[in-house]
Amino acid sequence: MEIIIIKEYIKTYLLEKLERKHSLLIYNANLFYHDLVLELESENIKVFDASKNVVTEREAALDYWVNEMPKNKDAKIVVFVPFKSKQDADDLTFDPFIIFSSGGRIFPDEAADEYKQLCIAALPEGRPKGSLSTTSKLIREHISQAIAYLFV
Repeated sequence: MEIIIIKEYIKTYLLEKLERKHSLLIYNANLFYHDLVLELESENIKVFDASKNVVTEREAALDYWVNEMPKNKDAKIVVFVPFKSKQDADDLTFDPFIIFSSGGRIFPDEAADEYKQLCIAALPEGRPKGSLSTTSKLIREHISQAIAYLFV
């Protein structure tokens, strides 16, 4: 139950990043978000998974970007990239996927995008600390386990 709540929160969070833009470029070297990102595909959202083949997926994404998106004003693109995002300007020059961030969003690109922060944000709000339900306690346990796994 608790994993589903966090997973759904993260999916909603990513969709909100995409809501007012036409593209979302997701960098994830450890493939932690891989399956979740694939679930974002819908009628108007096309997901390209560069973990399958970096070259062919980039080309397919570029083809969709250039040939299909102009035909559908509601079309959006998500590109999953299986390596760390480039942070400095020199590295960005050599990133073959950076074009997809043009007019779009990158994940992660802010403190709120960290897994720990996403888990905390997924917790039910408005409850005093002493009155957590069983579900909330399970969520906190899951977060603690995930944080210990990822950050220790």
